[in-house]
Amino acid sequence: MGKLVIVTKKVLEVNKIYRGLECGPWHEPEPYQCFLVIGESTEEEWIDCLVGFHGEKERSWLEMAAAINGPWNYYEIVTD
Repeated sequence: MGKLVIVTKKVLEVNKIYRGLECGPWHEPEPYQCFLVIGESTEEEWIDCLVGFHGEKERSWLEMAAAINGPWNYYEIVTD
């Protein structure tokens, strides 16, 4: 599996654990899910991450979503 990458408007610290992040242009918060931010990432890596879950047919839609209401902050994470 590739990297897990999130997108958020918030500025996050690397090597810090967060709970209940609201991430992505359409995602609801997960109040009990913990995330460890392990590094900064890019728009391309975020798109590749989601294409890995949903398939190549979603790539053009994800590129459009990334352009809406930007700029975004991208982070590589690990979860429990």
